[in-house]
Amino acid sequence: MKNLVIFVTLLSSLGVFCADISKVFSINEEQQSGTIVGDLLKDTDLHSLVTTEEAEQLKYEMSKQGTTVTKFKLDANSSILRTAEVLDRDTECSGKQTCDLSFDVTVYKLKSGVYDLHSIVRLTVMLLDINDNPPEFPQNFVSLSLRENTQIGEMILTSPAYDLDTAINAVQSYIMTPDEGIFELREVTDGGNKDLGIVIKANIDREERETYQFIIVAKDGGHPQKTGSMTVKIQVLDENDNRPVFTNNTFEVTVAEDLPLGSSILKLKAEDSDIGSNSALSFHFSSRTNENIKKYFSIEQKSGDVKVIKKLDYEEERQYRFVVMVKDNGTSPFSSQAEVVVNIGDVNDNAPYITVRSSFDVSEDAHVDSFVTSFKVTDRDSNENREVNCSTNDDHFYISKFSFEYYKIFLAKKLDYEETKTYSVNITCADSGLIPKVNSTTFTVKVLDFNDNAPVFPRENVTTHITENNDPGEIITTLTATDKDGEGNNDVNYAIIEDSMDMAEINILTGEIRVKRRLNREQINKFSFRVEARDNGSPPQRSFATVTVMVDDVNDEAPEFTKPHFEFDVPEGRPISMSVGTLSATDADAYPRLLFSMIGDEVSDVFSISATTGEIITRKKLDRFVKNKYDFSVMVLDSGNISFNDTANVTVYVIEDRAVPPTILYPLKGNNSIRIPFDMEIGKVILTVKTDTKPNSRQTRFLIEHGNEETFFKLDETFGNLTLVKAMRLKDAGKYKLLISTYYENNPGQKSFVTMDIVVTGSDVNKEDSNSYVVIVIIIVCVTVVLAGAILLAICMMKRVDRERKEIEKRKKEEIESVYHVDNMEKLAGPSDAEVHVMVKPQPSFRDEKHSHKKIQETVDITLQPGIPKKIVQFADHPVTTKVEDDISNLSAEADSGHGGSEEDFNGNGRFVFLHSDSDTSQQLSPCESFDFRPETSILSSSSLREWMVETPRRVNLPVTYIPSGRSYTPVREPHHTETDPPEHLSASQRVPPTRKSSGRNKSVRFSVDDPDVGGSSI
Repeated sequence: MKNLVIFVTLLSSLGVFCADISKVFSINEEQQSGTIVGDLLKDTDLHSLVTTEEAEQLKYEMSKQGTTVTKFKLDANSSILRTAEVLDRDTECSGKQTCDLSFDVTVYKLKSGVYDLHSIVRLTVMLLDINDNPPEFPQNFVSLSLRENTQIGEMILTSPAYDLDTAINAVQSYIMTPDEGIFELREVTDGGNKDLGIVIKANIDREERETYQFIIVAKDGGHPQKTGSMTVKIQVLDENDNRPVFTNNTFEVTVAEDLPLGSSILKLKAEDSDIGSNSALSFHFSSRTNENIKKYFSIEQKSGDVKVIKKLDYEEERQYRFVVMVKDNGTSPFSSQAEVVVNIGDVNDNAPYITVRSSFDVSEDAHVDSFVTSFKVTDRDSNENREVNCSTNDDHFYISKFSFEYYKIFLAKKLDYEETKTYSVNITCADSGLIPKVNSTTFTVKVLDFNDNAPVFPRENVTTHITENNDPGEIITTLTATDKDGEGNNDVNYAIIEDSMDMAEINILTGEIRVKRRLNREQINKFSFRVEARDNGSPPQRSFATVTVMVDDVNDEAPEFTKPHFEFDVPEGRPISMSVGTLSATDADAYPRLLFSMIGDEVSDVFSISATTGEIITRKKLDRFVKNKYDFSVMVLDSGNISFNDTANVTVYVIEDRAVPPTILYPLKGNNSIRIPFDMEIGKVILTVKTDTKPNSRQTRFLIEHGNEETFFKLDETFGNLTLVKAMRLKDAGKYKLLISTYYENNPGQKSFVTMDIVVTGSDVNKEDSNSYVVIVIIIVCVTVVLAGAILLAICMMKRVDRERKEIEKRKKEEIESVYHVDNMEKLAGPSDAEVHVMVKPQPSFRDEKHSHKKIQETVDITLQPGIPKKIVQFADHPVTTKVEDDISNLSAEADSGHGGSEEDFNGNGRFVFLHSDSDTSQQLSPCESFDFRPETSILSSSSLREWMVETPRRVNLPVTYIPSGRSYTPVREPHHTETDPPEHLSASQRVPPTRKSSGRNKSVRFSVDDPDVGGSSI
């Protein structure tokens, strides 16, 4: 079974398997529009014929034939069938026990990008009855007659209630109201027909009561229950005691569907035992006969003939059933009923009916045997009258039977859009009747264009011209490509590709090509690019054309000599008309016509110039002892425009007639070998051949005579440079003996020769070279070791010096800490010092030691009031000066240099001390003993508290002397000088030198202390 399913699935995927699928759905009537009836894919066998992936791509289409399909709608993608309107079973299937609505659904499957007919699903929807109709009597009021003396148990027949619903929803029971016990209701079935009988339960006496009236209520079995009623009036008559009786309970007849109208198909017969008027019979349709029956048939009341009054159609209805009634003509007529069955016989009266869409689209790239469309052929006849054969009139297509009444049309030949864009295809179908009925229809096949043609240029290579000095944007040419495809696929766009110089641009729609920049033929004389023509098809088709643009010349360039100064050598004594040399000039224009000439006639008797070639020729024999050099100027001009010209200078040297070749200075015998590695860089100069001629002389030429068979080397013939021009491999290592010659250009017959050995080394270096390398390595190692030792020794010495420096700094710090100092002004100033007002400005930043300070001072801001003395306080260790400079000679301009001190003494720790005390009482200085000086900071600071009273601003000179560390000092007074007699004017005899102790050397340095002024004080 599993293998069978796999086989069926495989056949389905290949499109060679089709199945006739049938399915019955059921749905209650009166459902709202859009109610789901079922799912074709899930509820039928269709899901077993396709894979899951195929199922997702199926398309569904309802048959277009008949009115039934209009009552439903089908989702073409999801296969969900829904109602399209509210369905009423009583309208759709009036009078029928079952209500079946049938139609076909066509299923298409995606195959190779085209939907192909896959299967036909024949659906039947059973419309189920609901209790939506109440029972109804044919008449709301009925009058019956009853003869007196009718026996008890006799029955009067009347029409029963009719309910359009069926089964349990139809009429189930009757009641009578009021029920006087005279009558009883009873349903009577006679030959399949139902009547409602009124049974007499008591004697009827007309003289006692002439009429009886009551209501009959009919009830159905639905929920909720529905009822209908009829009022019955019974008139008591005299007796007519026999009812007419049909000769048959059922009359059945078969007639052809093409029976003419008015034809009698049946004669009803009945008998009545009564005589006279009570036996006169009349025939009628039963009151419950459907009105549709009365449209097709009529009954002659007297004769009982049943006639056709509307054309019968086997294809519409194959059988008619209805009830007829006969009644007598008695005062109280009796009646009876019979059933009539009319069977309709088929005749070949219908031609095949073809259902196909009016037009289809087929791509021209569709393959032969591709599915085009499907169509349905129906013949409402039966048996052989509905067997159909179909054909087409166009050999591009053929027809194949598919399933049920469906046919498929396939492609028999390839289509070509460019040849025929539309095909009108005729389908003809004929049935198999004795006299065949034929029908035909036509549909249109529109051939869709496939992008199978590329745009075509008239020529693949296009040459065009443009003149230089053009304007940017000037049109070069216009290219046009044609495409035979249809609209959409034949829209051509143009683009420039492979334009390495980016010279042109193209209009994408028109193909107009313009130049992008101004052209100069002397820079670019032509350029090429490729143009692509691409259509808008999918995928796009392309073609290409190569455009070559020739830039036409304009005479816009002046000629130029190749160099501004030409030098030529000419041997003396040569014959007249000897060529000295040729001038060379260039003109960037195309096809230049240059003319050469001399400027002036200074040497016109010695030389002449060919106007067209520029060759200089002697006009007489030259003698270098008469004149060994000639200088003159030449001109070259454009014959097309003489305003374009250029000039150059020419020097002609008259030289000795060289009958011997040049002498080779290098290489020489014994110095004619050189080594090169086999992997030497190509183009590198190996050596230069040197001669006794001047360098770069154009007269000397060099040549390799032989030895260069492998063409590894090249010798520059002008400059003598020997170059490697071809890569070597390891196997090429070895010695190459080159024979080199040199000669003068004007005397090639005389040459000098030298042999040069080129040794190409490989991986096998000789032992001697290896030993030399080892020696070099040993020397490098030894030097490295010595340097390393020296560096280590230097590091050790630096550490020792650093250690000693730290010990000295430590001792100095201990000495500084032992000096008396005051932390702040508050500790110094007491209640008696309320007049003290001192502001010492922050110490300025030190300048670079390379810059000298000629004055040693510090600024102190003092606020003074006239006539009130102020005390100036200088704290211990507070800097007195910003810096004492290293340049002592500048500082000691005011000092006495005759005391034997050297400037090096200032490099150690020491102190400056006062040489005397100021005798001016207003300028009393106490107890200023000394100032400390530390070279490492170049700061001069007080070693003890000093204070003095200042009453008026004035300049005070404080003589000091410098005592190196470890020396003693004996003070010596020095005369004090005021502002009117500055110290720089003192003579040497006026200066009092300090007393020198045994080994101490002192220097006296004089600096000034300014009294406070408005701007501040300086010390």
